[in-house]
Amino acid sequence: MDTGVLNTSDGNAVKTARIWTSGVNVDAATVAATTSYTGAGFQPTHGVFMCVKDTFQSAGWGYTDGTGTGDDGWASNYLGVSDDYGRLSESIIYNHGINIWLLGAVTWDIDGFTVAWTRLGLPTGTIQVRWVLYR
Repeated sequence: MDTGVLNTSDGNAVKTARIWTSGVNVDAATVAATTSYTGAGFQPTHGVFMCVKDTFQSAGWGYTDGTGTGDDGWASNYLGVSDDYGRLSESIIYNHGINIWLLGAVTWDIDGFTVAWTRLGLPTGTIQVRWVLYR
């Protein structure tokens, strides 16, 4: 877990930006419907999320302003025979195969964020989710 503070001056006042980079491994088959992730040390205003599975050729990425209206995510999955991809309104997206998805909608908390997970089809395995959050 990395947190950082960036101070800049516009000539009148010092502005402070906070950054938190971290990640977790998520079991796609058993993840709780709602999960909180804490440790940022601040309430984020924006975030970028990436996810992959080591043994599967799939990746997802997305961003959010935490309001549900600014979320956007993409995922791609190359199975060797076909390519299945999507662009959805969740900020965390993992595509496990044709019509098999793990989706996460993010809201901000005082010390991190909460994800409302949705499983479509039967996604399985450990998904590595990484993020960069900032204020």
